[in-house]
Amino acid sequence: MVPSRILSLSPAATDILARLGLGGLLIGITHECPVAEAVQGATIATVKRRTAVLAGLGGAPTLEEYLSPYVLAPNVLRQMQPDLIFTEGGTEWLVGGELERLASEEVGSPVQVVTLSAGSLADVAQLIRVVCSTVGREAAAEKFIKTYEAGFKKVAERMHWKIADAKPPVEVLVLADILPMTAGPGWLNELLGKARAVAHPDVRPGEYLTWQRLVEVNPDTILLTLHGKTPAETGQVLADLIQQPELRTLRAFKSKRIYLVDARNLFLPGPGLAETLEVLVDALHPEAYNNKHIGRGWSEFF
Repeated sequence: MVPSRILSLSPAATDILARLGLGGLLIGITHECPVAEAVQGATIATVKRRTAVLAGLGGAPTLEEYLSPYVLAPNVLRQMQPDLIFTEGGTEWLVGGELERLASEEVGSPVQVVTLSAGSLADVAQLIRVVCSTVGREAAAEKFIKTYEAGFKKVAERMHWKIADAKPPVEVLVLADILPMTAGPGWLNELLGKARAVAHPDVRPGEYLTWQRLVEVNPDTILLTLHGKTPAETGQVLADLIQQPELRTLRAFKSKRIYLVDARNLFLPGPGLAETLEVLVDALHPEAYNNKHIGRGWSEFF
């Protein structure tokens, strides 16, 4: 049976459902989900992203902590009555159908729970297939994948003609969050390789960084893909960081190579990978697209 009441605790799933034209099935989304018109009828079901790691908590985690990396609004499951929940991580503590059983008990009726993850670009393709197959749109998944792969080729052709062969790859540290400071995911590091760039070799995907650690790695370029914020929103949040003394010692700061990107509508593991790649290239290699996406897909920190 195709679900009719979907709670998406995954921005990636929300993006895919909107592109499938199924935004009307979404009854709830996170505060970090894409802001496409197709999902504007959905209720915001989350309050904030968790900063605590389950393994470090005392006592048994709650269903909410198992279910999502977000803090949910009070009684959201009972009020929304979803029949399908897409989520990201946080469920590795429960095996088999235990999470679905607990969620179904909370809702009072059967609930399907689908956990998504993407550590690599290959994982992203699988994530797309899982979401599409769950809602009965298997064929759409392969179309999405073929489309972004074709987009990769177009970007590669553009770089071939616009970027000098002798230009060395740009070394980039991706920061996906600042509270806590978190390195970007592996799939985005792979995408950097397609943008004539390379992820900082001394930082692991998803690594938590202190300011001392950031000073130690001292990146040449920093890409801020902060969760669920447009460049303007990110700039407001980071305004006080300009006074951070450690920030001012970094090579990326001194050379003004800190960039903010629209991580709410782009930079998601899904069908928009080719658009994300083009924005990456535009920010890191201005000669390729002549700042085509500045102010929309990315902006300068300064």
